[in-house]
Amino acid sequence: MPTPAYSCSKTFSGYPCCHRQWRHQGHCRFVHGYSRSFSFWFRATELDDCGFVVDFSSLKQLEARLADQFVTPSSPPGASCTTRAPST
Repeated sequence: MPTPAYSCSKTFSGYPCCHRQWRHQGHCRFVHGYSRSFSFWFRATELDDCGFVVDFSSLKQLEARLADQFVTPSSPPGASCTTRAPST
């Protein structure tokens, strides 16, 4: 198999999420959030007809999946999130 000669990457960022460590004695016991980023790397032995390793427009389904995973219509950007401690 030929060694890939071309590479590129695509980063999707700005996916809010939150959590809490309810058993933690410090600040982590409170709900806190952050923003996730995901980077994908691609390699190819040759470029496509447009000169691309991968056409980023073909990643729309992946980007939509990330958006569905982290942002829901009932939770607009900037909305707070809550968690519950597991029931015992």
